[in-house]
Amino acid sequence: MGTNVVLGKPPVLKLRNVTREYVGEVRQTVGPDTLIIIRFQQGEPKIEGDPRQVARDWYASHRDDILAMKALGGPNIAFETAINECPDEHLDWYVQFSLELIPMMHNDGVRVVAGNPAVGGWGEENWPKFKPVLNILKPDDFLGLHEYWVDTADLNNRWHVGRWTIPEIAAVIGNTKIVITECGRDVVEGRGKPGWQLTCDADTYLWDLETYDALLRQYPNVVGACVFTIDKNWPKFEVYDIWPQVVFRYSLTPTPQPAQPAS
Repeated sequence: MGTNVVLGKPPVLKLRNVTREYVGEVRQTVGPDTLIIIRFQQGEPKIEGDPRQVARDWYASHRDDILAMKALGGPNIAFETAINECPDEHLDWYVQFSLELIPMMHNDGVRVVAGNPAVGGWGEENWPKFKPVLNILKPDDFLGLHEYWVDTADLNNRWHVGRWTIPEIAAVIGNTKIVITECGRDVVEGRGKPGWQLTCDADTYLWDLETYDALLRQYPNVVGACVFTIDKNWPKFEVYDIWPQVVFRYSLTPTPQPAQPAS
């Protein structure tokens, strides 16, 4: 899969279910400084069975592609650790899976994006379970997070947006580098609708993204965010038509800070 949208020179972008060759094409387009994140959605393992054996099997089946993509897109490329939005009730399994998978990736010189819990996840009582995984990350690895909001006001809900600032979670994460691997407007906790086009116009959504960007820039360990999505399979989330404006805005230095409401 691919796109002909103008990408500019973003700090980070995410590719899902792409070929080795496409990774090379994207690298030529965006230049060497953009962090490229890869997710293999196809062939994502089921959360069942011996987690360590599942990790070995998954890496064996994807290793050739990972190393080829690393050669074409590296060194500024990182790979998600297979499981997307692991629920709290399966976190123990995911930790064992990750503790087996990540060292294999490191042995091949592969950078990783670990975690990737859904919006609001995990509960503060469960984040300490993930600490052993964070402990084995290297300085150039990342913790991935998904963040979605219902409307502009919901950008102030720290469980939906910016949950790395919640003290109980911040104590676990420490100085780990963070990348937001998905973000946008969606249904969250039974509110909202699936896709920004169902709840606002383009100008409002662009304002949302600018407001979110202003939050991210307050935290040096947050390297950027990937907006969901440029993909015709998700028409109500589709940002193709507004993306040239996003490119223009993140090309500005610095990004304009959203005005604060009068007190």
